[in-house]
Amino acid sequence: IYTLSLHDALPIYYRSPQAGSTLPGGRLEHGETLKTCLLREFAEEVGMAVMVHDQILAGENFFTRAGRTVHSIEFYHAISADPLPDEPPRPREPDLEFAWVGAEDLSSLRPEFIIDILKDLLGSDAGSRRPHG
Repeated sequence: IYTLSLHDALPIYYRSPQAGSTLPGGRLEHGETLKTCLLREFAEEVGMAVMVHDQILAGENFFTRAGRTVHSIEFYHAISADPLPDEPPRPREPDLEFAWVGAEDLSSLRPEFIIDILKDLLGSDAGSRRPHG
């Protein structure tokens, strides 16, 4: 389950040595709904309360992690926060880094299929926008 924050057309994403650049999100726990998972993961990883909105897309992803092939079914939901911080939140986990990004900064994002979708959602002038509180 992953999030697409469309505030001022700037998603946030994180980088970790294991995952590269990805969108915030995580795995469902037993009995958890998609919405509950996103609320929990965002609170754990970002330390920020968000509102979960509509699912934007679902995708199938194959990748290798720690020498193992992983087959992942992924759901992407829009989120929002009120107020939106001016600066990216400080991560609660030591291997994470967060950034507000524009369409021109998505080249390292994984999975790659999400890049064109985000660029379409963000529009061509997204890089000139900044979050506001």
